[in-house]
Order: sequence, then structure tokens, then C-alpha cells
Amino acid sequence: SISLRARPVENGIAPPDQAMNSMPCRRRFPVHQAATVALALALAACATRPPLDAAGVRADLAPWQVAELAEQGPTPEAVVLWAGMIVGVDNLPDATEITIESYPLDKSQRPVVGAPSAGRFIAVLPGYIEALDLPEGRFLSVKGRVAGSRETRLRGELGILPVIYADARYLWPAGFQYERSNIS
Repeated sequence: SISLRARPVENGIAPPDQAMNSMPCRRRFPVHQAATVALALALAACATRPPLDAAGVRADLAPWQVAELAEQGPTPEAVVLWAGMIVGVDNLPDATEITIESYPLDKSQRPVVGAPSAGRFIAVLPGYIEALDLPEGRFLSVKGRVAGSRETRLRGELGILPVIYADARYLWPAGFQYERSNIS
């Protein structure tokens, strides 16, 4: 019996093991390392950064806190990043006001929908924005400057809502709250 390695080449094609051994000596990339690299690249591609720049944001101020401070005096001049569910959209001649039921944020700036509400606030966006583009029930993150407060009726009672002039916003995709965050 002839060993597999000593078998002659038939029809100009070497057996698979001979073909591999006849290749110039190169370092082979092990399959398990290739799989590890591919997995790492896939995970890196899926990882997302938070949608809004949080530089200069006062993370310690929630809408309910600003509303309480407004009852005692002027609202703090601060840049905030708040998010929540859109509960109303009002178009004005030169701006759009969005009333938002706020929720705390996770580390990827997503509203934590199962958490207790952090209060309502009004985000003022420059210009006209079609209400259909910001439908009630969708979730929105906004970054902007606290610009005061407004007395309004909430569920039949008088309440104070903080007002922010938003210079950045992010509309969360429908159903985002059912997906896991990619930011660790």
C-alpha cells in the first residue's frame, strides 16, 4: 500500500493533503482566531454611541426638581438632557412646543420606560415641525437650556412645567424599549 503522502499527482491535481503541504511555507491563520476577530468586528459595528452629546449637561436635574425650584424662585440656568414620551405637540408661528412625560435615562440616554415618571416638561424647538413627525406616544430625547417654567393644567390641577429651548433632539425608533441597549 502506498502512503497518502507518496501518492502521485493524478490529472495534474494533488490530493488535498499534498496540496496543503506543497504550498509555500506561510503562517496559517487558525480558524478559531478568525471567528473571534469576526465576532469582535460584528459587535463593534453594532455598538452605538449615545445619540446626543452630553458635554456640559447637568445630569443631576430632573424635570420635577426644576419645577420645585421654579415654585420657590427663578429656575436654574442649566443645560439638561431629558427624554420621555411625547404627550402633546403645539405649533406656534416660529417654534414647536412638545410636551413630554419624562423618564430617567440609562447610560445610552434611552428613557427607562418602566421607571416612575420624572415629571413633565416642555421642549421648545425652533421652527415648524409637523406633528406627524413627532407623534404622541413616541419617545424623544432633547438637549437644551432651561429657559424658565410655565404654569399649566395637568389632569385638572394647576402645575408648573419646566421649559427648555432644545438645540438637539433624537426621536427613538418605535419599539426601542423592547430592545437591549448596545452600550455597556
